[in-house]
Amino acid sequence: RDPATAFLQMLGGSYGRVGASAGAGFASGDNHVGLALGQDRLDGFSATNSSYPFGTFPDQDGYRNRNAALRAGVAIGSQQLEASALVSDADVEFDEGETAANNRVYALQLSGPLGAGWSHGLVLGRSSEDLDTPVYASRFGSARTSLDWTVSNALDERNSIDAGLNFARE
Repeated sequence: RDPATAFLQMLGGSYGRVGASAGAGFASGDNHVGLALGQDRLDGFSATNSSYPFGTFPDQDGYRNRNAALRAGVAIGSQQLEASALVSDADVEFDEGETAANNRVYALQLSGPLGAGWSHGLVLGRSSEDLDTPVYASRFGSARTSLDWTVSNALDERNSIDAGLNFARE
């Protein structure tokens, strides 16, 4: 969302779905900061068919998610430095237990003109996921670090030449 615009969102639905998110920010010229917080909950429904001869768990399989996002940017000369973060913690129920799913995404970007029609974007990113399912003694984690650099030369209003480099480690 635009960090200069405040918002409030509420939602509701069937199976006990209730959620809300809110955010606010400040912007002045090329400088900005914005924060958003949210929560979503679903009481759920049974994922099994009661007429199935075995393995029936007639419970409600719900979902909960809590999240936060931050975005900030500052002008440094002709360049723009931006930082962003997204954090999400969720609990997903299923018939025999639940999985805790924690996701993190961070980025730092420097972009702007390089002169004579050239511009660039340099982005350092980090993302991770942690899935923990105690009932199966299962834990899965992944992480990715990436570095991307793109350069562009505007030939005219509709055409450009673009090139880029990417490094990723998973």
